[in-house]
Order: sequence, then C-alpha cells, then structure tokens
Amino acid sequence: MHLDHDEEDYNLSLAKFESMLKTNKVLFFDSEEFEEIILHYLDMGKATMAKKALKLGLEQHPKSTGLKLVQVEMLVYEDKLDQAVKLLNELYAIEPTNEEIFIQKANIYSKRDKHEKAVEFLQNLLRANKSPRQADPNWFPVEIIAKGLRRYLFRKEGNTFKDLDVDRYEFLVYRLLRNSLEAGDLYVKNSNEFRRFEDDLISDLRWQDKEQILREISAPILLAPIKDTLAEFHAMIEARYTAINQHITEGVNKHIKVIGAAEKRRWKLLYPSTDEPINSDFYSQLPGIGIADLLWFVAGNTGFLSAFTHVLDRYVKHEADPREIFACIVAMGTNMGLSKMAEVSGLSAPAMAGTSRNYLRLETLRAANDAISNATSQLPAFHLYDIQDTLHSSSDGQRIETQINTLNARYSPKYFGLQKG
Repeated sequence: MHLDHDEEDYNLSLAKFESMLKTNKVLFFDSEEFEEIILHYLDMGKATMAKKALKLGLEQHPKSTGLKLVQVEMLVYEDKLDQAVKLLNELYAIEPTNEEIFIQKANIYSKRDKHEKAVEFLQNLLRANKSPRQADPNWFPVEIIAKGLRRYLFRKEGNTFKDLDVDRYEFLVYRLLRNSLEAGDLYVKNSNEFRRFEDDLISDLRWQDKEQILREISAPILLAPIKDTLAEFHAMIEARYTAINQHITEGVNKHIKVIGAAEKRRWKLLYPSTDEPINSDFYSQLPGIGIADLLWFVAGNTGFLSAFTHVLDRYVKHEADPREIFACIVAMGTNMGLSKMAEVSGLSAPAMAGTSRNYLRLETLRAANDAISNATSQLPAFHLYDIQDTLHSSSDGQRIETQINTLNARYSPKYFGLQKG
C-alpha cells in the first residue's frame, strides 16, 4: 500500500515518540508533530499517553498556542471547565483573533448548559408565531455569547456593546446546538443519530420485574442460577473433549496423525501441500458480476427498494432515485463515504446526502433486510445449510483460518494473508 509523504512522516513521528519513551532518551519534535501525536492518542482513547505527549510538548514548546489549545481540549474532556476557561482567557490576551479560541469557549458555554435559556427563548418566540426580529433585543439571554464573539454580534459604541444582531444570535444558538449534539452533551429523544444510549435500554421501573421480561424474550438460560449453567456447560465440554480424544485414538479423524506409542504417543495436524489450487474449482465456474448489476437483480427479485420510504411519508410527491439508494448503501457498507462515492459514480453529492437523510433510517434498513431474508428463505438452496434438520444460515460472522481444505475455505488476503479460511 502506498502512503503519501504526510502519512509517512506522521507514522515516523509516532514511532519515534514511542521509541523515546521506551529508551528514556529526549528527542526533539516540532509543535505540530506533538499536536498530531496527542490527538492520535486521544482518538485511540489512550488519555495517559496523550498527557505524556502534552507534558513533553509543552516542555519543548512552552509558548505554543496550538499545544495549549490541545490542552484545553483535554481539560474539557476531563470536565475541568474552570481551568480550561482560565487557559483560554490567557490565550485570548495573546492572540485575540484566533478563531479556535472562540470555538473552544463556545463549546465550554454549551457544556455548562447556558445555551438552554437561549433555546427556550427562541422556542417561545416560535410558539408565539414571531421571528427573532420581531422581539425586543433586550429580551435575549446573552450569557451564551463568549467575550471574543461579542464584536460580531453587537454594534460597538465607544467601549460598550449595543444593539444585538438577532439574526447572528439565532445562528450562534444553532451552532452551539450542533456542537453540543456532536459532542454528546445534548440529546434528541426521537432521533436515531442523537438519542441517548439509555433510550434504547429497558427502563429501571420495568426492569424491576426482570424475571417476567426474561420469560417474555424466551431466555431460560438467564433465568437459571449461574452456577447450574456453568456446571452444565462444564459437563458438555468435558464430554466433547472425551469424544474428540476417542476419535483421535481410534483414527476416525483423518486430518490428525498419531505418532509414537504409550507415554511417547503424540498427535499432529496434517497440513495441506503447497501445490494445491488457489481456490476450489467450483468458484471458477461462477461468472463475475458488477455490484450495481447484483443490486438491481436482488431488488427485482425481492422488492427491497420499496422498503425505503421517505421520512415525511405521504407528504412527498416524488419517488427516490434507486441509483442514489444503491450508491448510499455501497458507500456506507464499504466505509467509502458519500463524497467519495459521488466522485466515482458521477452522482450529485448533495442529492446523495439528501437521499441518505430521508430514506436510509433504522426502520427502512430493517424492512429492506427483512424483504431480502424472506425472499432468500423461499429459495431451494436455503435448507442446504441445515445441519441434522436444524435450521442454519450462511450469515456473515467470524472468520477463522482453516488447516484443511474444504469447499467453504477460500483464500482471502484481507483476513488470512497467504492462508485460507
């Protein structure tokens, strides 16, 4: 895989820093290198390593604004808001035009819930069928406006700020709300993307009758005492060990070779030869097909596209473009992203973003999956996966490297390197 120069430099900086920690040698890094290293550790959830990098960075670059802004992020992350505000005020005195300082201050105000008054005020205006321009500017809660942002929202006369620009104020509130939603400080109850984790859990009140809930979901294993369950599992695995050892001893398992006798008796796996074909001959008989053709074929035989309904339902006058739905599914399923998919497919990026927001939701994805699963269950090949009359499926799951050659074992550099599984 080819790496560009920036990515190579980044990897070298990270390796050099970790090597320095292991050898206790002090090496020099520029401030930007330290910022990248710190943010890398924060993204990885390694706060201790991030703190070490920050400490060394500030020792080498004590006047670096970039490193101090990263320090503010760490303080906010640890909920040490007073210390973060103090540091931001010091930075503002040095660089009053640095936009990042204002953004960090706005995030802190948002974390302190000072935006709630502003949101409630704007909601009351909407309920009264009024726009912000129709309200007295003196009524607006201005606590959310950071000191560095006042010159953008007020008209200044002498040394005082007067005449609030209510349009900019409204925009500021929306911006703070967006930042709070993305940071997880605010939640929207009926949203799939911004709802609280607790909204998907059973309420504490209902969980008081947990035995009834477990009976409703048919989970007897959770109703039984844990010691009894573990004892049953222990007996099952001991029986399996006994059966496997017996198969090896009696030579039933042809993929294991037994050597020696008595106490020196040992067994080893028989590995396939290196001159075996790349994959089973069966797969060479299957014609190749493009992903778009495959999706059209599946849609025609399952009707899963009809599951993707618009979020506004009956108020929409036009149908979705199937090509945009297909493109969104592939873009998200392969982690390509909508922007990159728009580039390679020739579709409009804004149109794809709109399709994703309006048609791809949890309920529509589940309905589409159900349509495909139901159609699959009607195929003659569906029950070929059954094992001893027990229903099984070919669902995606764990990938395990195999030591013997079977029809299902295939080479996959992504998962097995040069091996098969």
